[in-house]
Amino acid sequence: MLDVKEAFNVDGERKWHACLQSNQLLFPKGDQSPPPALTVLPDVIKKNKRTVLAQGSLDAVLFMDGTKLALQNLTWNGDLGFQKPIDQTFSIGGKAMGRYNSERGLTYIEVEDSGHKLPHDKPEAALQILDFLLGHSNSPSSP
Repeated sequence: MLDVKEAFNVDGERKWHACLQSNQLLFPKGDQSPPPALTVLPDVIKKNKRTVLAQGSLDAVLFMDGTKLALQNLTWNGDLGFQKPIDQTFSIGGKAMGRYNSERGLTYIEVEDSGHKLPHDKPEAALQILDFLLGHSNSPSSP
C-alpha cells in the first residue's frame, strides 16, 4: 500500500500551526454575512459530482451533532436534509472506522476516534475519503 505521506506529497518536515494566533480576530468588527452552510453549500453540492463532509467523532471545535443538525435543516438538490439515517459502515480494509451516508450528491462521513485534524489523527481514513472525493472509488468505504 502506498505510504500516506507519500500519497499526500508531504515531506514531514513542516510543523502545523493555526493560521491565527489566539489573540487575533479574523473579523474584528464582526461578521454579518449569512451562514455559508445555508447559502454557499447547496450551490457547491449542486455544481459538483461529489461533495464530501468528513468529521472526527472527537472533534471539540466542530461538534458532530451541530453539523448533523445543520445538514438536516439544509435544502440541497430538491430536498430537505438526509432522508435516511447516517448508518452505513465506513471501513478501510474491512476495519470499521465510522459511519456515513450519501444522498443527492452529498456524502457525510463520521470518523471514529479522530479529532478536528482528521488527516493527522486518521491519515488512512483521510486518504480513503480523498480517493472517493476525486472519483477514484465508487464508495467512501473499502472492503
